[in-house]
Amino acid sequence: MKSLEAQLERERSAAACLLEILREEYQALARRDIAALDLAVSKKQQQFTELEALGSDRDAGFRACGLAAGREGIETCLHRQPHGAAHRLWEELQSLLIRCQYQNQINGGMVEISRHHVQRTLSLLQGQPPEQQTYGPSGAAGTAIRSSLYTAI
Repeated sequence: MKSLEAQLERERSAAACLLEILREEYQALARRDIAALDLAVSKKQQQFTELEALGSDRDAGFRACGLAAGREGIETCLHRQPHGAAHRLWEELQSLLIRCQYQNQINGGMVEISRHHVQRTLSLLQGQPPEQQTYGPSGAAGTAIRSSLYTAI
């Protein structure tokens, strides 16, 4: 396996690029710029593919060295070497991936809000009353069931 530092640097760089793309996606969503959004989504998919490939390469290298794949393999390698660049890169990579996940959740929330507004507008344009939404135990929205108490009045 190539040096752990070099591998983690490639992954850190790819994660930093993904975070930038997610920020571009956010800006496109905020501006409602469809062309920029399409471009950002395409770049995001390519970057996810690159990150997955880098992770697969790392795991293959670990297995070739007789180590476990994934987090266990990284932690074993890090434990075997003095605290240095690899440790710092691993921490940076984890931090970047958490920030990517958070930004992706924000972007997904914006998409959901936009979808809800479009759905509501279409209902109104079609002459249908807007559906009331309730939230179930999982937090998922669903159509409210009108109580027979209120319909009887």
